[in-house]
Amino acid sequence: MIDRDDTAVVREAYRRFNDRDVDAALALMTSDVVWPNTVEGGFVHGQDGVREHWRKVFATSEPSI
Repeated sequence: MIDRDDTAVVREAYRRFNDRDVDAALALMTSDVVWPNTVEGGFVHGQDGVREHWRKVFATSEPSI
C-alpha cells in the first residue's frame, strides 16, 4: 500500500522530471531503479542508466508526466 509520504515523493520526482532536473529526480529514487526505455524498448537499470536515457529523450523530445 502506498501512503501519503510515498505519494509526495513520487509527485516530487515527477515535478523534478518535468523541470528537467535529472539529478534531483534521481536523488529520490533507489540506486537499483528500473525505468522503461521509451526509445529502444525494454528497461534501463540504475540511476546512471536512467540518467543517460532521460538525457537522450530530452535531446529529442519534450516529454512531461
